[in-house]
Amino acid sequence: MISLLFAIGSKNPAKVKAAKSAVGKYFKDAEFLIVDVDSGVDRQPIDDETETGARNRAAGALKKTGADFGIGIEGGLVGLYGRHYATACCVVASKSGEIHIAYSPFFELPQKMLEHVRQRRELGDIMDEHTGRKGTKQEEGALGILSRGKMTRVQALEAAVVLALMPFVNNELYE
Repeated sequence: MISLLFAIGSKNPAKVKAAKSAVGKYFKDAEFLIVDVDSGVDRQPIDDETETGARNRAAGALKKTGADFGIGIEGGLVGLYGRHYATACCVVASKSGEIHIAYSPFFELPQKMLEHVRQRRELGDIMDEHTGRKGTKQEEGALGILSRGKMTRVQALEAAVVLALMPFVNNELYE
């Protein structure tokens, strides 16, 4: 049996772990290439930049590797109904040109953190300062810290990848 090759457009351990876990739910024999891809957007994406960054990562991963699928994940701040929420966008692109998009859960940030993010300070840096630690975005992320461990960044990112893969595994329904 030929296994599918997935290229993940980030070396961030949380994104890699989430993508591998989500793909493994659908494809037990999948293989992975991990490549560093520039998102092409600000370090702290806001609104449309979040999806643009994920699209760029998926396309860049495909281009660099020639894999069957490219996965791009980009965290950002998205405005909706007059509020801004932290979330992540996942784009899965196939080598045939099919693209599907999904988002992780949206959650509110504390006002003092939101103000820093709106000034284009990266949420990971803000959380590092808040906790006195380094590399929180590679671990539980802001979501894990704010939810007191009830949901981690990896879990939220994994959900987004599972959702973005749905049309590929149910193509008869998504035609």
